[in-house]
Amino acid sequence: MTLGAMRNVPQLNTINPAYMPDSIKWYVGLPLLSGINAHYRNSSFTPGQLGLGSSDGLDLLGALPYTDTLNRAYGELYVEDLAFGINLGNNFLSLSVAERFFANANYPMQFIEWLGLEQDEADIPLGRTFDLSTLEFSAVHYREVALGFGSRLFDGKLTLAGRAKLLMGQAAVQSDNYNFRVWHRPEDDYNYELTGRLDIMASGFDRFAEGGQPFQPFGASNTGIAFDLGARLKLGKATFFASVSDLGKLNWNKKNSMTSLRDIAVSGEELFERATDNLSIDRNMGAPGFSTELVTKIYGGGQIEIGNSHAFTVLANPRLHLGSTELNGSVAYRLRTSKFLDVIASYNYFQERPNSIGVGATINLLPVQIYIATDKVESLIDRSGQKDFQLAAGVNFIFGQFKDEKIIAKNKMEEDGEEDMGGSHGFFNFGKKKEEVVTVDPDLNDRKKKEPEDKYFTFYGTVIDDESDEPVDAVYVDVYVIGPDERRELIHTSRYPGHTFNVPLFQSELQHEISVGGHGYKRQSLSFRANITRLEHEFRMSDGLWTVKDPEPYVDPGMPQLVSAQDVDPEIPEPAPVVQEPEMEFGGAEETTSQNLASTNEEYTFEIIQRTSLRSEPDSQARVMKRLAVGTNLELLEKTDKYWWKMKLGDQIGYVKQRLLVSVQ
Repeated sequence: MTLGAMRNVPQLNTINPAYMPDSIKWYVGLPLLSGINAHYRNSSFTPGQLGLGSSDGLDLLGALPYTDTLNRAYGELYVEDLAFGINLGNNFLSLSVAERFFANANYPMQFIEWLGLEQDEADIPLGRTFDLSTLEFSAVHYREVALGFGSRLFDGKLTLAGRAKLLMGQAAVQSDNYNFRVWHRPEDDYNYELTGRLDIMASGFDRFAEGGQPFQPFGASNTGIAFDLGARLKLGKATFFASVSDLGKLNWNKKNSMTSLRDIAVSGEELFERATDNLSIDRNMGAPGFSTELVTKIYGGGQIEIGNSHAFTVLANPRLHLGSTELNGSVAYRLRTSKFLDVIASYNYFQERPNSIGVGATINLLPVQIYIATDKVESLIDRSGQKDFQLAAGVNFIFGQFKDEKIIAKNKMEEDGEEDMGGSHGFFNFGKKKEEVVTVDPDLNDRKKKEPEDKYFTFYGTVIDDESDEPVDAVYVDVYVIGPDERRELIHTSRYPGHTFNVPLFQSELQHEISVGGHGYKRQSLSFRANITRLEHEFRMSDGLWTVKDPEPYVDPGMPQLVSAQDVDPEIPEPAPVVQEPEMEFGGAEETTSQNLASTNEEYTFEIIQRTSLRSEPDSQARVMKRLAVGTNLELLEKTDKYWWKMKLGDQIGYVKQRLLVSVQ
């Protein structure tokens, strides 16, 4: 589950097929090493208590005190033979071939006791019965070929995807228990009598017999189908996801065998031979077919990012198998320590085992990516002392990474023979501070011929005063690119003398952000992808005293919609403060004063210091009676409130914002 908190790791699609990093064009996994995921657990004893790794071998009787009346063991291994994925605009494809193994067993304490007594050749009391009616086991090896397809909708906010998987069975063994018991008889030759029945079904083990074919790429016609489905919803810095995987089963119809242990008197040695013969000897073939239900996994949760370096993930992971449900969950924190390294810490809850602390890391040395994660860090430190173990690791090759915008811009200037692109261009001017006003030429066809793979995008912007509907005199434009590490990097900054501008960029699937400002206005920001030829947008500027209703941008067909538009603090000087005559002051911030100055027969003349409008009511949404240019003189009739004054212009009477007036007396 710690793996689910990572980002930009293609193997997250094994958890949710709707995950595909949109910051890369395509990836290839290192064969046999791109995706390895192994875990097992045993509800009773640890490997050390069983004697694994000891020079004395297994000690079943030594492990007996640690067993419960009924115990469970489970193991699973996933190894990717091949992995490939590619982004195709708003769609993506993935293909993988993997070896999958899983085994599980329910075993009673008396089973371990009986095996331990047989192993030590100990004396077993005559007439002793070992109740093995709860003994069940199964093990499967199959090859999985998975083809996935996903699509990003609504400008990437919603992603839907699925994977169809062809399952090619390699080998399987499975038991059916019908009240099976072992009774110790007093006779010397046949010291056990079996009651009930234990059926052991197997398939695919004939390939290990003499003359067999150990490698069967297509699984000897034992096949099945499974599906994965997933969805991701991104809302700002929050992402919500849900998926279900391994919906399906595997059918074993060819070269099957079955052994039934029942109603016979046998020795202990013969009993074990009967149980294992059908796995290795080509006899009793043609037994009835059987099927193996996959362990269905459900994932659901969310992730929220804080800044560019921090993220918290909550993940729920129910597992469904043979009518039982196991509930698991995880809370993880991810820290981006640098451009090359992410580290993760997680706290994991398990229904059938103790909770644990997990860790993980992603190392990006492009094009090489290395990742490793575990849900239980103690199991890596003390293998013999832990009842469970989990590890996910792999190596990928990431290709088609976005071009470094700095290098693109530098090469562009050199090829065009330009010494500067104007304004204060950040790294474009290589540390030189420029103040010249520059207009960027939008006609990219007149530029020198570039390499065939270079395609261009141009952002065309218009900046309008939202109150007066008149063009803004001069604008400031900054453009950022959001890289795979989600850091914002400034790639363009300019000042334009008029209310229109255009910014040429190289086409890219990466997220971009443009910030537009003007003197006396709040800055406006817009997120977009530069993956078409052009994008047009009208920015409606506000001084912060009313809400701007920004129109949707015009885009070419297929262009993603507006991601976000928000006000940010201005980075330009505020307008000059309003000068008020002392006798014109009125009450506090909460007091509304209405003084009719006309009755005093005194005339007060004020001048407009910023272009605005004479309105019919003291409201920014009221009807515009007349546009007012800078320097227009008006006569004050009434200080209506702290925001609006009633003014007279010729024979027209209306309302003007108080802060845009200054006395001329």
